[in-house]
Amino acid sequence: MILFHATTETKGKKILKEGVIKINSPSSFDDIPKMFYETPEQYVNLETEKGFVYFSNRISVAHDIIKSTVNEDDDFIYIFKLNIPDVYLLPDLQQAKIMNSNATNTMEILKECFSTRVNFDVNIKKYQGELTKIPSIWNYYSFSKKYPDSDKKIFDDIRNWVSDSHNYFTKDIEKKEKEFEKNFKWEKI
Repeated sequence: MILFHATTETKGKKILKEGVIKINSPSSFDDIPKMFYETPEQYVNLETEKGFVYFSNRISVAHDIIKSTVNEDDDFIYIFKLNIPDVYLLPDLQQAKIMNSNATNTMEILKECFSTRVNFDVNIKKYQGELTKIPSIWNYYSFSKKYPDSDKKIFDDIRNWVSDSHNYFTKDIEKKEKEFEKNFKWEKI
């Protein structure tokens, strides 16, 4: 199954150097303290569970999850596209909880929550890895200073694409995603 793993530029460069997406990489997410929730029942730990590599079957979801973790030093978001056999996929129960889904098996969670995981280090060449680098829309100012010839249109396109992708119930979202994905320059790893 074709799946996407998005990460920051800093972590993406490390993955390329090592050739592996590691299960015990430091999380990009900080937990939101319980005191910020109205009731204890609303609390959901957003920090990813250790011992897994997380994937999405939707490129926009992979991008959307990681975009808030990009720091000033990351001009790009790295998105890896891999072909992981279904037999290795595990249910992402944490994502199901975050999205208030009652799904419990891998394919149901993937269909409803667009997330799955594996419990091993993922060799990016073994799983026919490809990579695209998307400018970070959160760092447009610093990006445009470093890359003065960059086209602002790509940032507008990304914003529109992410905005469309938030509407999970759009009838043609899969078609829109495939069309937008074709605009990326994919490099075989």
